[in-house]
Amino acid sequence: MTNYPIPDGVSFADLQGFMQKAQPEKSAELYAGKTQAEVEAIAEKAIMDTIAECEDPIIHKVMALKIMANLGDWHSLMAQHQAESGDMETAAAYMADLGQIRSAYLLLRTVSVHQDDFTVSSGE
Repeated sequence: MTNYPIPDGVSFADLQGFMQKAQPEKSAELYAGKTQAEVEAIAEKAIMDTIAECEDPIIHKVMALKIMANLGDWHSLMAQHQAESGDMETAAAYMADLGQIRSAYLLLRTVSVHQDDFTVSSGE
């Protein structure tokens, strides 16, 4: 066991100095007033509510495709706003992400959940 020296006293001036130098904690509410845990709980509730209404896995595939389409639309809009404001580097980053989302969308369209999967496509 290591012996650590026990201070004779506490300097309140030192403590105040440490507090002033301390980095402020980041807000736990980062996502439209929600924490990460709250966002995850909301998503999980939506998934479970959907399963309760339709147990067929096609519902999750349809949801995933619609979510990817919405996320793609958002990235496109953000790219447009950044380009209009003159920030071409950020606009290009949003467009690159849009390409990745589009790829994921198209890839998911090639995956069948069963023989009656109406979302399957060999390519668009």
